[in-house]
Amino acid sequence: MRRADTMFFIGFIVFTLVILVFATYTFYLSERKSNTEIIGDKQIKLLEIYGEGEKQLFFIDKSAEYVQGDAFLDLSSFDTGCGSKNNYYLWKKGFQDCFLTQDLIQKQFNKTFNSRLNEYFINYGGLLQDNYEIILKDNYVMGNAINPLNIKAENISYLITPNFKIKTDYNFDSLLDISEKAKKYSEECKDDLNCWNLKAQQSTYQWQIDKNGKVFMFDVNTNLKVGFFEQKEFIVKFAIDFEENPLFTS
Repeated sequence: MRRADTMFFIGFIVFTLVILVFATYTFYLSERKSNTEIIGDKQIKLLEIYGEGEKQLFFIDKSAEYVQGDAFLDLSSFDTGCGSKNNYYLWKKGFQDCFLTQDLIQKQFNKTFNSRLNEYFINYGGLLQDNYEIILKDNYVMGNAINPLNIKAENISYLITPNFKIKTDYNFDSLLDISEKAKKYSEECKDDLNCWNLKAQQSTYQWQIDKNGKVFMFDVNTNLKVGFFEQKEFIVKFAIDFEENPLFTS
């Protein structure tokens, strides 16, 4: 082989190797950039989902904080199973007793708290309504979520259990105490208004008693003030109907 041909062959080999190295390096950079973009997109989506989760948890906590006072105030008057008269729910109707119990109050508080939360949740898409088991214990309201939050973006799903716990200044003691006193007084006084007034004067609560025939209507001020935006007096309203019990007919 002539020297010129040899030099040409060597030059061709070198040129080919340079092209191969360049192509390989370009392909490597391209793949690296592609992988970096994919990883970066996933990280951004995860951060967005996490951020949305934190926003929803914050919204739930604040909503619970705002409504807890009103949910408790709703316990001042509710149907205990004996119906109503003169716009008062009856705690006793003839022989039928419907006085308050711990379980009855807890069940109603769960209902009113969820109802109050729903008023906020309806304005925030994605939050489940009637999704909490509410417990009031040791001056704490605890909300245990029935179903988790499920935040999705494309093929990514983020599950959160949005429980909450709020410190309160109230409990069920005053309600139970008033109910026990009302039951005791009804047995001792029956439909004697003077007897009821005398009992009321001896109580630590402020009793307002009205009478319409055999139906006694009560507004009992517990001396509690409850509410987040506005403090309102917690006044328990109920009635006792002696009219249908022949033993109480004078």
